Amino acid sequence: MPVAAPHGFQDYTSWFQELISGFVTNQEESTPPEPVKPVDLEKCGPCTCGAVNKKTRIVGGQVTYVHQYPWMALLMYKKRFYCGATLINNLYVLTAAHCVHQFDKKHITVRFLEHDRSTLNESDHIDRKVKWITKHRGYSKSFSNKTGIVTGWGVQKQGGSTSDTLLEVEVPILSNAECKKTAYENRITPNMLCAGYPKGEKDSCQGDSGGPLHYANETVHHIVGVVSWGEGCAQENYPGVYARVNRYLTWIKNNTIDACPCNYNY
Repeated sequence: MPVAAPHGFQDYTSWFQELISGFVTNQEESTPPEPVKPVDLEKCGPCTCGAVNKKTRIVGGQVTYVHQYPWMALLMYKKRFYCGATLINNLYVLTAAHCVHQFDKKHITVRFLEHDRSTLNESDHIDRKVKWITKHRGYSKSFSNKTGIVTGWGVQKQGGSTSDTLLEVEVPILSNAECKKTAYENRITPNMLCAGYPKGEKDSCQGDSGGPLHYANETVHHIVGVVSWGEGCAQENYPGVYARVNRYLTWIKNNTIDACPCNYNY
């Protein structure tokens, strides 16, 4: 699934303001929204999907460039960071269900254009409140042999502190048959995707939940997974487990028809 990114990578703040102005609200809303209607495409501005800006829970990762992944968002609950998310169009971010299940949306803030959480001077972030949350009804408590990229502000080791700066790490994507040969065995379902090294070493971890697992071809990044769960972090024989996005594409499209889609080229 392609992800939203600015065309030209020149003025991120202006692009985000224009992209979400008039759509994502800063006001709290206590009643459900009206049934969504398909967006008028003629009113949608230019938008390019999945292009990483190369000019400007992660274990074993490295710090990204500022706004290298412009679609990356973080979630705060009562002003405290707790999960990641991905901007997929001008209205919606995609995250893990457990990042919103039983959370009061009026206390959730979505922050865009963040890089270093420890400083207010490095970049101009944009905060938005959540207007509505849609959870997949199936929620309950084949890119194999490719390399995926996980991004997030999660802890860098089991039991450690969350990262101030956005990190990235490359991990090999496993087939489900390979993942079932790990210690997870039959806990892995067709709706899941595994990524990681046999000896551990690198992984997503606490605080990375809801963030993206990307697969990059020569021209564009796609979200193939959403950070979901795992046994510990970077543990031998326990790869990271992700929600498999291509199993939910119809649901995502049906629930975002009022948003402006982005163009992309394979």
